[in-house]
Amino acid sequence: MVNGQPEANSTIRFDHFRQHNAAFGHFTQRVFVGRTLDDDAAVLLMDKHGKARARLAVDSAGVASLQFLDDSGKVVYSLPK
Repeated sequence: MVNGQPEANSTIRFDHFRQHNAAFGHFTQRVFVGRTLDDDAAVLLMDKHGKARARLAVDSAGVASLQFLDDSGKVVYSLPK
């Protein structure tokens, strides 16, 4: 942070945490808040195995969505429909 503002290159990438978890194996990330590789603002909730099960996002066009995923990552329910 600089003067109370996030630095330009402080964007958290979900993939980075996934790689860290695989490399060190000492924790399972259960929550992610940040920007995805697709440049969506997102909140992801993971199960105890680190698999995403719920995703709240706003895409770069400003469209909001909520998705629920099964244990294989398939969307089982989505809003808006």
